[in-house]
Amino acid sequence: MNVTDNAIPALIVATGKKVSLRARTLEDVPLLFRWHNLSGQVQRFDAPWEWTQREPDDVFAARMAKSIESEQGGKIKLALIVGPNQLPLGTVNSYGDKGNPDNRYVGISIYDDPLINRGFGTEALALWVEYLFKSRDLHHIGLETWSFNARMIRVAEKVGFKHEGREREVRQWEGQWLDKLHFGILRTEWKEMHS
Repeated sequence: MNVTDNAIPALIVATGKKVSLRARTLEDVPLLFRWHNLSGQVQRFDAPWEWTQREPDDVFAARMAKSIESEQGGKIKLALIVGPNQLPLGTVNSYGDKGNPDNRYVGISIYDDPLINRGFGTEALALWVEYLFKSRDLHHIGLETWSFNARMIRVAEKVGFKHEGREREVRQWEGQWLDKLHFGILRTEWKEMHS
C-alpha cells in the first residue's frame, strides 16, 4: 500500500493492489447523485432506515458540491474508491467525534452489487485507515455497524479493528431488534501490524 503525501493536487490519496482512493471533484457530483438514488445491498445493509428519509435530490447535489469545494483546501472527509480502469466503485468516509480531535469514525460503501465480495472494500478500508493515521494526529479510529451486517464485521476484523462494545437491541428494523456494534483501532496497533 502506498499513501500519497500532499494528495489533493494529485487527487489520488492512496493506492493498493486492487483499488485506489481519490479525492472527489465537482465532476463526480452526477455519479454521487446516481449512487444516492441507487437501490441494492448498500441500501439494505448500511443503516437502511436512513435511505427511507433521504434528502431531496437538489439538496443532496448542493451539499455534495459544497463538501467537495470545502475539501480542496483541507483534509479529505470522503474519498472515492477507484478500481481497475479507474472505475469508481464506492466511497470511504470519516467523521468526527465532537470535542475529541484524537478520534475519527470511518465508513465504507460499495454501491454496485456485482462489485461486492471481491476484496475491494477490505483493501479500501485498510488504505483509508492508513491515510487517516498518516495525515492526521489521531490516536483512535472507530467504526460502527449493525448486528445484521456480517460482511462489514468481517471487513473490520480483517483490517485489524477490535470489537469494543455492543449496544443491545437499540433499533428495531423489519420486525427484529438490532444491536449496534463498535469497533476500533489504535495508532499503536496499526503501526505494530504494519512494521
